[in-house]
Amino acid sequence: MNKIGVSMAVAIMVFVVSATMAYSEEPQIRFKPWAQIFANYSYNFSDYPDWDTRHQNNDYNGTEFTQTWIGLDAFLSDKSSVRVVLDSKRAEATKLVTTTREIPDPNDETQTISVVDSAQLQQNRTGRFDVWLTYAYFRHQFSPYFALDLGIVSGAMSKQHNNYWRYRYVDHMGLYKYGFAQYGDLGIGMDGVFPAGFGGWRVDVVNGEGKATKETDSGKAIEAQAHFNPFPKVSALSGLHLAGFYKLNRVSNHKPRESNTVWDAILSYQYAGDAEKTWGFSVNGEYGQSTRTFGAEEESPTDPQIDEYTSTLLSVWADVYAFTRYGLVARYDSFDPNTENDESTGLGYQDETELMIAGVWFEPIKYLRLCPNFRQTSYTAKVIDDEGEEADMDPDRMFYFSAEFKY
Repeated sequence: MNKIGVSMAVAIMVFVVSATMAYSEEPQIRFKPWAQIFANYSYNFSDYPDWDTRHQNNDYNGTEFTQTWIGLDAFLSDKSSVRVVLDSKRAEATKLVTTTREIPDPNDETQTISVVDSAQLQQNRTGRFDVWLTYAYFRHQFSPYFALDLGIVSGAMSKQHNNYWRYRYVDHMGLYKYGFAQYGDLGIGMDGVFPAGFGGWRVDVVNGEGKATKETDSGKAIEAQAHFNPFPKVSALSGLHLAGFYKLNRVSNHKPRESNTVWDAILSYQYAGDAEKTWGFSVNGEYGQSTRTFGAEEESPTDPQIDEYTSTLLSVWADVYAFTRYGLVARYDSFDPNTENDESTGLGYQDETELMIAGVWFEPIKYLRLCPNFRQTSYTAKVIDDEGEEADMDPDRMFYFSAEFKY
């Protein structure tokens, strides 16, 4: 066992002994079941040309469950609890079948190149729903300023993200949508609040591969987040928040120099028009950066040396609500998967995408939220048309009817 493993084992033993000594009487166990289900109806009203690989998706529509959380919280005492959450999603319900054809090479008339002639989604009627543990951890609250989680714990930034972007049932926030971070992993989590309402913090030491994958190396990923409320006693500024996130993950045991570093910052302002929060608004901005460093050449001369590359994310969003049950929401994302080494890595310098979402939401009954919304994804990438010429890639234009059931 390496030094990190020994340290974790000692920390767990110290925690168990401390938690056991903290009990002065037999714990009284209480259970609280809960559920959160996300579903979408989508309609693709894009008008792709017939030579585009996505042409068969014109007018495509479908319904899907994007998240089905079934949870159980067990409160062992006023300081200790256990959370178990099951998730489910259809396994490979559809597949994309493509056909290709040869066209003249615009740079050399004696040669031909292959292009995709058509693409069609085929439904897999035997597609089943897989079920897995999304969270399973024991939590002990030593004080308001320190708590410890053991098991499949939540990501260090996930709770804060949900506080700022309150429409996860519409779409994932950028930090998770574009793969900068994961919602949960196996390991240890620690969190607490700052005195006098000035914010809080969380640190995770986890496997790094995610909750659905077995650990493949002896290293650990470290995630840390801190959020600040600089003016908790000033009514007009009490909704001003600043959050920062940092992650360091060694990717492979066989390539010890290969790592992934992420940092992310969010500035948020939320305003409630009255004490009951029956109306209000929020404006938010986020900037993140993920740097992947490769060290393959030193460990394996047969692997090509690839320079490090950096992906960046810029996201802004706002919402307005009235009567606590109606509102508007809008969001813009700009994602650039390779900004620093556009030409040197060979990963493609035209991969930038932009996402725009605009919708209305309402709660017809207590446990149900609905949000019809439009979204457009634009690309800077170029494609080859049916005449072998370079053309702009058309954006994806979609209508979504998103729903959340929460009990």
